[in-house]
Amino acid sequence: MAPSSADPSSAPGAEPAPLDAAAALREIQRVSRRARASLWREVLQWLWAAAFIPSFLLVLHLHPEYSMGMVIAAIVMCVPLGILNSRTGAFSRGAARRDKVIGWIWILLLCGALAALDQVPQGLSPWVVIIAIVPGLPPLLAAAWVFRR
Repeated sequence: MAPSSADPSSAPGAEPAPLDAAAALREIQRVSRRARASLWREVLQWLWAAAFIPSFLLVLHLHPEYSMGMVIAAIVMCVPLGILNSRTGAFSRGAARRDKVIGWIWILLLCGALAALDQVPQGLSPWVVIIAIVPGLPPLLAAAWVFRR
């Protein structure tokens, strides 16, 4: 299309045509549905992490002979999920700050749990369950934080 035959409303510096009320309402509802779906996806991801980490730690402690294979499987599962999650689009500074705080707390608790599990005798005991559950608490906190929004 030649520049002279371009629509004047799409010319550089021209303001977009105003939407009528019905079109504006449809656009608001579309964006609202998309934002809610994104929030639910984030809540489900945090809940999955809150369930997966304690389960992973319990199995890792109860079956140490499979530890290297389980760590490799966890990395193979988590790296693509992390890349996919990082490409989901724009997010607020508050969400980035929350994820950073939760992430650091999570890493510290996970390292502490791994060190503590080395000190606990093999087998299932209440201490093993408690130690395994503690690193699952930050993702639960994050899920509640996102759900509250």
